[in-house]
Amino acid sequence: MSCPSPSSAAQQPDRVDGGHGWALDVAPDGRIATVRAPATLRIIALDGGAATLELAKGEHR
Repeated sequence: MSCPSPSSAAQQPDRVDGGHGWALDVAPDGRIATVRAPATLRIIALDGGAATLELAKGEHR
């Protein structure tokens, strides 16, 4: 198994798997992040650069 070259690795988003079906993808430049969840999400708060998210009621798998 080979490791990706530094140039190709720098272009790939960082991925964090938080468990329970949640994942966070961060763009290589750190300016965009995408949250993936196991069901529909709701944004319940935005404050100081942080977003609080929750799964829509009745949709958690």
